[in-house]
Amino acid sequence: MSAARAWGRIWRLAAALLLAVAAALQWNDPDPWLWFAVYGGAAVVVGTAAWRRVPVALWAAALALALLTLTLAGGGFLAWLALEPRPSLWAGMRADRPEIEAAREWLGSALVVALLLAARPWRRPPV
Repeated sequence: MSAARAWGRIWRLAAALLLAVAAALQWNDPDPWLWFAVYGGAAVVVGTAAWRRVPVALWAAALALALLTLTLAGGGFLAWLALEPRPSLWAGMRADRPEIEAAREWLGSALVVALLLAARPWRRPPV
């Protein structure tokens, strides 16, 4: 196996592990089922892409779900950007500051989209 293929496999496995940890951290979220599907589905697609081609339909479904959550959280993310002073994303969840949670969700969805696109699971896997 070439060094480039080995690094391709390693980064995909590392990304899949990161996504799996993100999915596991959603257990106390108000809507954990949605985020388990977003992060967990992406972890399966990216992790599988380290070893073999992923069916385009599976990749497209994971990407569509991530894009949907990216779109739904977009307004809250923009509202967070407009706040002065801008509250920390590490602040706890508060009912009077829903834009903080929306910003976190948007950034998480953006990460999932980026990793799904970078993994290129429809291409020949590193052998």
